Amino acid sequence: FPVTIPKVISETEQGMVPARNRGVAEASGDIIVRCDADTIAYPGWIEVIKRGFENEKIDAMSGPADYYDLPIKPFFTFLQTLVFFRTWRFFKHSEIMFGSNMAFTKDIWKKILPHLAKHDPEMHEDMDIAININRRGGKIKHEPKMKVSISARRFTNEWYSLPDYLRRYFKAFFV
Repeated sequence: FPVTIPKVISETEQGMVPARNRGVAEASGDIIVRCDADTIAYPGWIEVIKRGFENEKIDAMSGPADYYDLPIKPFFTFLQTLVFFRTWRFFKHSEIMFGSNMAFTKDIWKKILPHLAKHDPEMHEDMDIAININRRGGKIKHEPKMKVSISARRFTNEWYSLPDYLRRYFKAFFV
């Protein structure tokens, strides 16, 4: 499970989805590990991912996040886990993936890529990946030890975007 140093590449088409697709296409490994620019991984994060793929037959995994810039981290971490992961698992009988903290095989990526929403502003791209992995018979593991810390900007300086963010979550929920 060698870890390669990321390289900076340029994508001419603007947007997160084209940049993500280009990055995955350029990646040389069998496992693609993904986080956001403001994600801080906990110590041992890569080892947890490595063990997950070595010890189980899975196609993808994801884990929780706490918020490094909120004063009451445990409450918001619990709320995010309850709303995002547990609600999805309970009602959809499948796992979901969190874009700030995910890993998937290059093989499952090749299977789902033709089915992903390319330019749908109504679809969270991380949820699109998980929905398509589930639809294609892939197995996603939720790993509580695969933990990261992220910015709470949606709750603080970008609070105005939170209703739209939640609306798109629930729209994807009913796909």
